[in-house]
Amino acid sequence: GRYAAILLDMTLPTFDKSPVESGGLLKHFAGREILGQMERHGIKTPVIVFTAFDQFGEGASKKSLAELQAELKGGHPTLYKGAVSYDAALNDWKVQLTTLLNSVLILSGKSGDA
Repeated sequence: GRYAAILLDMTLPTFDKSPVESGGLLKHFAGREILGQMERHGIKTPVIVFTAFDQFGEGASKKSLAELQAELKGGHPTLYKGAVSYDAALNDWKVQLTTLLNSVLILSGKSGDA
């Protein structure tokens, strides 16, 4: 069946973690790359970015979450539905995630709470 939405972490390791593998380097913009691959392959499932970071990249390529959100909205307007900044010490990320998921479900014609 078709999924209603994809929760996509923006920063991902280059390898799977295991007892003998550290996970490699973190790719700060891995989620952006995955969105591009989804479009190239015709995948139309709505994407909500989920992240614990508020800054991405290093040096000249460093971006704030707000800058990255604007870039994703402009570059992937049909796929990208928003971002949720996760912080274990706060609860407002839960409200943000629920709101975005409910809006995706309403737009897709599916009913029920997220």
